[in-house]
Amino acid sequence: MKTGFVTDSSSDIPAALAGQYGIEIVPVLININGKSYADGLEISREEFYTHLPALRSLPTTSSPSVGSF
Repeated sequence: MKTGFVTDSSSDIPAALAGQYGIEIVPVLININGKSYADGLEISREEFYTHLPALRSLPTTSSPSVGSF
């Protein structure tokens, strides 16, 4: 029997560590002004923090779908 580990991107596990231990990381969704972005795929942390001061309303997050896991 094989065992694996899966988490979402809010865990902030570094990519090198995830690769070393075979941890699968599923991106959470970051919701900004009515649009959703997959964390780390459609928006980087740097992009998020660059745009944060100019946002009219605070961004939210939502869980990945069951299918994503």
